[in-house]
Amino acid sequence: MIHAIRLVALALFVWLPIGSLLTGCLGPRPQPHRELVVFAASSMMESLNELGPAFSRENPGVRVVFNFAGSQQLRTQLEGGAAADIFISADLTNMEKAADLVEA
Repeated sequence: MIHAIRLVALALFVWLPIGSLLTGCLGPRPQPHRELVVFAASSMMESLNELGPAFSRENPGVRVVFNFAGSQQLRTQLEGGAAADIFISADLTNMEKAADLVEA
């Protein structure tokens, strides 16, 4: 009987802390923080300023950062080495030129 009590006590003192550590490791993991950089034509500012926060709410850990300017200015920034995840041009000409940068 004493041997059985010792085994139970050993199990409680050894396995419970280990089990607690393991379940803590398996819990929900925090989302990594990431920025989504969007270069967008100024004409898109009103719409995107509404969509950005909605996107961040639906994608925890992602913060949308906008750079608004004229399409040609934005394309020039991209040509100069600026980094963007998304480019939204107001015209096809600048979009095609920006696409050529990616293909090059």
